[in-house]
Amino acid sequence: MADFLLLVVLNKTKNTYGFLPIDRNTMASVTMIDAEGVDWIDEEMQICVAHWYGKDPAQGCENTVDTVSDVLGALPIDGYYSINMRDIQTLNHAAGGVTVTVQDDLSDRDPALKPGAKVHLTDEQAEIFVRARMGVGEGDNESRMRRQRAYMSAYLDRAFEIMAEDPAFINDLFGMLQDRAVTNIPGNRISAIANQMFEGTGCGILTIEGERKLGKALPDGLDHEEFYPSEESILEALTTLCGLGEGKEY
Repeated sequence: MADFLLLVVLNKTKNTYGFLPIDRNTMASVTMIDAEGVDWIDEEMQICVAHWYGKDPAQGCENTVDTVSDVLGALPIDGYYSINMRDIQTLNHAAGGVTVTVQDDLSDRDPALKPGAKVHLTDEQAEIFVRARMGVGEGDNESRMRRQRAYMSAYLDRAFEIMAEDPAFINDLFGMLQDRAVTNIPGNRISAIANQMFEGTGCGILTIEGERKLGKALPDGLDHEEFYPSEESILEALTTLCGLGEGKEY
């Protein structure tokens, strides 16, 4: 399943960029696809499940893109890039680690990750920081998303520092993960995106507000968190993320 979903918005006209994390528990109409790649039925469930359905990983990504687009009002999305959570360690290693302030108590996973500690994350710590949820506080995805935003912000700053000295950094990282990633974005497009972000103005990492509750949408008889996004919050976020006018790319 897709544990972490992030929409990247680029606006060539304004030379701006921004990010919109999508809560994995967002309730959406998910197309269930069989092993032959044939659509079966649509059911309302957590958006992360869309990645599960498809004859191969690429179709799972396409199904996820379609579902995210639908949640965001049929917003056109031009491409996808997917890696495994384990590859957080590769990303972290390539940047030489980043420094964060720990908010949640992760000390049972690593003694150094105590609340309030300022830590330059090792590769293993980076995966814990971004991925850990069960057994951390109330175990909800909201607190994990806060950690993910903190890591993203620190990583982006570090990546730009490296790119100032080594413009090939993103291309090298793309090549490093090429055999493990699932994407429909060619390498030269990745380079163009990275350069536009490096030279552009950031609109930040925005948040979609909404209602959280427990429900039984998944057919396992257990309670799972459900997130119902506010339409007004979605519109506000997309408007803020570099505008919805001419020249936009998603």
